[in-house]
Amino acid sequence: MPPEGIEAISSTPYLLGARNGAARAETRKPFVSVLVPAFNEEPILAATLAELWHYMNSLGERFRFEIVVVDDGSTDNTRHVASEFAADKPNVRVVGQPLNFGLGQALKLGFSNCAGDYIVTMDADLSYAPHHIERLLTAIVREGAMVAVASPYMRGGAVAAVPLMRRVASRCANRLLALASNAHLATLTGMVRAYDAAFLRSLNFRAVGMEVNADIVRQAQILRARIVEVPASLRWNRPTKGRQGRSSINFVAYVQSLLIWAFLFRPAMFFLIPAAICTLVATYAFIRVATHDDKSLLLFAVTLLLACQLFCAGLISLHNKKNFEDLFNLVAAGSRRLGGRS
Repeated sequence: MPPEGIEAISSTPYLLGARNGAARAETRKPFVSVLVPAFNEEPILAATLAELWHYMNSLGERFRFEIVVVDDGSTDNTRHVASEFAADKPNVRVVGQPLNFGLGQALKLGFSNCAGDYIVTMDADLSYAPHHIERLLTAIVREGAMVAVASPYMRGGAVAAVPLMRRVASRCANRLLALASNAHLATLTGMVRAYDAAFLRSLNFRAVGMEVNADIVRQAQILRARIVEVPASLRWNRPTKGRQGRSSINFVAYVQSLLIWAFLFRPAMFFLIPAAICTLVATYAFIRVATHDDKSLLLFAVTLLLACQLFCAGLISLHNKKNFEDLFNLVAAGSRRLGGRS
C-alpha cells in the first residue's frame, strides 16, 4: 500500500483536471446581459432587481449572467437604490447619464456596457414577468435569430389590466407599423426583447425615445436579419403614487413619431395608396363627364393630375429607399470588416 502522502499527491492532478473541466464547462455557457433602463423607479426598483436576480440564478445551469441598470437621469433615488443592490453582487453594474435623454439613448448606453453574448432588455416595472427571459433566449438560440421579440399581440399572447386608451393606441400603432414594415410581426413597439449582442453592436440607431424599438426592427430588416416573436403576457403594473417614470409619456408625440417611422419603413405606401384613391375618383368623374355632366370635368382634371403626381412621388420614394438600403448594407459590411480586423 503506498504511503498516504503519495496517494494524496497522485490524486491531485485528477482533482485539478476535474476543477478545470468544470471551469471550462462554466465558461462555455452563453453569457447573458439583462439590461434594465430606469427613470425615476425608486419605489419599485429594489424589488424588481431582486426578482430578476433570483430568476437568473435559477437558470444557472444554462446561462451565466450579469444585470446592467441604466439610470436615465433620474431625479429621485433610483441610482442610489440600484447601487445599493449591486454593492455585494459583482455581476450587477449600474451606469447612468446626468440628464433624462430618453429610452433610445438609455438603451444605447446600456448596450455599450453589456458584455454578454446575448442582451435581454426588460422593463423596470416587470410588466413582462421574468420567465419571458428564458422564452426569448430559447427562441433566439433555437431559431438562429438576431432579435427575439416578446409579443402580447401574436397568437398565444395576452394583455391584462392595461388602460383602455393606452391599449387601443398600442394596438393601432403596432398594426400600422406591421402594415408599413411588412415584417410579419405582431408587436414592433415592445421593448422586452433578446438580441444577439454582436449583431446589436453593428447597428447605429439614433432614435432617442420609445420609437427606438421600431428603429432597431427597421435596421434589422434592411440587413436581412432574422427576427422571431414569442407569445408574451403583458400585465399593466400601475405606477405608485408620486412615481414619474416612463408612464407619463406624451402620447401625442409618440403617435407622431410612430407615423414618421411608418413612413420610413415604407414611404411609397403613403403616396401610392392616395394615388389609387385619386385614380378611382378620377375614373368616377370621367364616367360622369362621359354622360354629359360638365360639372365633373374639373373634378376629373384635378384628381387625375393629383393621382399622377402622387404615383410619381411613390416611384421616387421607392427608388430612394432602395438606394438608402444599398448604402446602409455597404456601410454595415465595411464596419463588420473593420471590426474583424481589430
